[in-house]
Amino acid sequence: MGNLYRRENQEQRSVIEFLKDSKFSEPHWFWLEPVVELPKFGAMGGRKEFQQFHFDHLPEQFPQSIDEARVFWADGMLHGISTENGGCRWVEFRETADESGIWETIPKIEKKDSYQIVLRRDWERFGSSKPDCEYVSVIEYWKDEDLFAWRILPE
Repeated sequence: MGNLYRRENQEQRSVIEFLKDSKFSEPHWFWLEPVVELPKFGAMGGRKEFQQFHFDHLPEQFPQSIDEARVFWADGMLHGISTENGGCRWVEFRETADESGIWETIPKIEKKDSYQIVLRRDWERFGSSKPDCEYVSVIEYWKDEDLFAWRILPE
């Protein structure tokens, strides 16, 4: 059992603008969900994208409007979603708190061993580019009997 640290906020900036301006360290993985227009009959909806890139180049590398973003580091994760007014809400979890803001301590968190998901062949099936790794590992954080948070890392 250990602690997990959380901070959250609401921004007037879009998800992309928030991520670009926040000066986060480069993530291990980045998952973006584009805003999806109502599809026409028979059309596919949006798809999730796993990509590795730099925050400074987000607008050029992913120019679509973003509805949701998940960012994964070796010791934490961030989840951001768009709001109706064009801004975003976000929550960040870390295994260790730093000096970059006020952190809420979540005590008695059990960190479960990681397990592997997604074989390399599955990336094409989901319409995404292949990563530089064979598998992705999931790490789970449990509070009592409830899954509290999770993150992924490439292997």
